Amino acid sequence: MQSSEGLSPSARESLQSRLEAQRQELERQAESHTRANPPDQRLRDVNAALKRLEVGTYGVCFDCAKPIPQPTLDADPLAIRDTECLQAYEAIGKDQAAGAIVSPARPGL
Repeated sequence: MQSSEGLSPSARESLQSRLEAQRQELERQAESHTRANPPDQRLRDVNAALKRLEVGTYGVCFDCAKPIPQPTLDADPLAIRDTECLQAYEAIGKDQAAGAIVSPARPGL
């Protein structure tokens, strides 16, 4: 899988449609909650995936900048890590990883 810039126009349009539909559904669900509830994490993830698609980094691992395999993206269009980095992330524990926000592949992110 290349970056989103390498997607065919029809694949890009299909992916964008899927993500937009998810975002609309999550926004509808969020509106049904009181204002005291924070925005749903999944909605933030969908918006982030749309932004990555827009800037050309969709399908690129957040940690190592390698392409995320297509089967991974097919199973989870919101994926931000390739299989190897996801396993490492899960091995150190989400609590510890949350403290290490800086991406080695993208310092400052």
